[in-house]
Amino acid sequence: MKKTDRSSRRAFAKSLAAIAAVPLVADNLVSATPTAAAAPVVLQQTPKPPSALAQALTDVAKARYGKHIDPADLPKLARDLDGTMNSAERLARVKLANGDEPAFAFTAEIE
Repeated sequence: MKKTDRSSRRAFAKSLAAIAAVPLVADNLVSATPTAAAAPVVLQQTPKPPSALAQALTDVAKARYGKHIDPADLPKLARDLDGTMNSAERLARVKLANGDEPAFAFTAEIE
């Protein structure tokens, strides 16, 4: 293959830069006065309240470690615990057979 047949790294970088610039150029081509149809629709999603189990675990953490936890952090703790509980439920739904191998193999490096 001749060198002229292949694209160079510089040409490849220029094409990537051109692709990245397309949204910027497209925004400049749109008129400066947005219409109601062109205005993006932003949906406000209200956060789902944590489950009863996550709230109970938050109450346990508050009872045990309340002097170390800022009361303003308790809602975030409840949401985090709810996410952890949801992840645990999804993992528990995966059925493994007796002969399923792990996706990795651990080997210790001996130096």
